[in-house]
Amino acid sequence: MTSLQGALNQVEELAARYLKNQGDYQNQTSDTGSSWSKSPELNVPKRISRGDLLNNHWSDDPLELEKLFIRVMAWGYGPAGYAKFRTSRVLKGLGGGDQSAGSRLAEWMLDLKQASQKSPIDGFRFLSSASGRVEFLGPAFSTKLLYFLSPSDNRSPILDSVVCRWLWEHGVASDNELISVEYSNPDGYGKYVNFCDEATALLKQNLKAQELGDRGFVEYLIFQDQLAFDASRTLEPWIRDDRASKNRSPR
Repeated sequence: MTSLQGALNQVEELAARYLKNQGDYQNQTSDTGSSWSKSPELNVPKRISRGDLLNNHWSDDPLELEKLFIRVMAWGYGPAGYAKFRTSRVLKGLGGGDQSAGSRLAEWMLDLKQASQKSPIDGFRFLSSASGRVEFLGPAFSTKLLYFLSPSDNRSPILDSVVCRWLWEHGVASDNELISVEYSNPDGYGKYVNFCDEATALLKQNLKAQELGDRGFVEYLIFQDQLAFDASRTLEPWIRDDRASKNRSPR
């Protein structure tokens, strides 16, 4: 069995477990933490789900786009105490000149959305371009924004350090097939997208789960599997096996 086939089999096993236990990845919520409470005008909910961000009909109005941006960041950071500070720092990176931070943010998000309409790799290449790079906004969080702005029938999956670690540990990435959370490696992002496509095709064929044929679902399974592994690595077997069977994060 090749490393790639082993990784695909692992995704299928995770999906089967998810279906058996009636998982609901879009509606699992993530705590956003207390750092937002000092700015009630931002109206950041105490909990946000992936579905809240995916299924809300966000318009291209600058205020709506700013709201989406802040909520994606809050969802991604979860309960981290520095969430609002780091988000504000990114917003400041979009300020300056004759434009307000809000209008520049909207312009940037619309450009990213337009690039994502072509393909996930085009969206990622925009993020790595001179016009797409934003100070203090790294690939892990920019691909979260890319994911939520991309079209529903051609989602651009999130790539962060947790997902990347899984891809390496399961042989999808290697010294000859580099995948990294870096703007300088768009080809690696393309390899990751291709793996997600192979995995979704496998799930549709073997599990008849058409509703799970989304790259974001594959990313979710990978993320959960790696978190369970990381969290249980140093535990005794009697508790490790029990911990590993539970989701470690709502993302």
